Amino acid sequence: MIRLREKIAIKIKSKKALHQIDKELTRRLRELQSKKIKKVYANKAKIRVRERQVKSFRNMNPTNAVFYLGASRHGMTLGKKLKFHMSELKITVEELSEITGIGSKRIQDIRNDKVTHPDLKRVIAICIALELVYSDSLKMVSLAGYNLRCEKKDEMLYDYFISHIDDVADAAGDDTYLVALCNQKLIEFDCKPLTNLI
Repeated sequence: MIRLREKIAIKIKSKKALHQIDKELTRRLRELQSKKIKKVYANKAKIRVRERQVKSFRNMNPTNAVFYLGASRHGMTLGKKLKFHMSELKITVEELSEITGIGSKRIQDIRNDKVTHPDLKRVIAICIALELVYSDSLKMVSLAGYNLRCEKKDEMLYDYFISHIDDVADAAGDDTYLVALCNQKLIEFDCKPLTNLI
């Protein structure tokens, strides 16, 4: 009789243990599936950015392509990077000044590396106006001597604007209103605008 009770107790314990193992396995399976889904979305976003970079590289003239390939070397400055992007987009200092709200003299000073540490707001406004891909925008920010840590509300918004530039461009409708739209959103969130352009 005692052995029968022991066998029944072992079976009950093993059923409970199996049930717990089953629960744990299903939980882990769900976690893995959600991680895979997140990974797929992240990979798709990376692929889109890479395709955009490759497309812009293919459309470059040979001189700029050589310049771009050497862009990661130590001699790269904010001014050189800005000149490169402006020449690629065939945009003049006056046109950039008009769509950013930054004075043409200030843009010229940044291009010629006369200003070694320009204001972060100006750099972000230039990145938005030129509609740079996220990696290029971050490179411009780092060349200006900044790092978007996203600890402050305004830095979080700057990061959002440059990382979702396509969405911002769609919302603005016209490229000339990109910086103005971002300025309006910053004011809505009680932050200082990038420039006076509203």
